[in-house]
Amino acid sequence: MSDVSEKKYLSMREASDYLTSIGIPCKPDTLRKWTSAGLVKCIRFPRPTSRPKYTKELLDAALEKATTTGRAQWPVRRAI
Repeated sequence: MSDVSEKKYLSMREASDYLTSIGIPCKPDTLRKWTSAGLVKCIRFPRPTSRPKYTKELLDAALEKATTTGRAQWPVRRAI
């Protein structure tokens, strides 16, 4: 298994692990919801069985957009 830092395209699990490692608590199901809501962009290859792939650049751009808009667009659960 190769290191995530060397991979160009990340699977949903790898992308959620990357977001968790930079301080955004995220599970694969949460990332799936953020992708369907349009908060995070993904890449789909033209194959019928293609699963969404992410790049660190796309994830960092989504995080940058969420933090610079002045609105809380990044859905992070608050601690109770």
